[in-house]
Amino acid sequence: MSYFLTPEAEVELAEAVDFYLLNAGPADARNFIYMFEEKARLVVQFPGLGAPTTNGRHLFPFGRYSYSIPSRSENWVIRISAIAT
Repeated sequence: MSYFLTPEAEVELAEAVDFYLLNAGPADARNFIYMFEEKARLVVQFPGLGAPTTNGRHLFPFGRYSYSIPSRSENWVIRISAIAT
């Protein structure tokens, strides 16, 4: 199983990285990307991880960052639809 970012999620992820780059520095921006990738791998490994929402989606928090990953399993792929704050 793998994950897929929707175009909206790609934009939101880029905006979040830019925010941390401008406001906290390169180290924090890199850590944010690392944390996203780590959480995305966990969602792939354990589909359904996180709080259930609507339409089969689950919301999994980032931890120290105020973001969550809304995802849904579709045809053996985890669809990440946004990077929610």
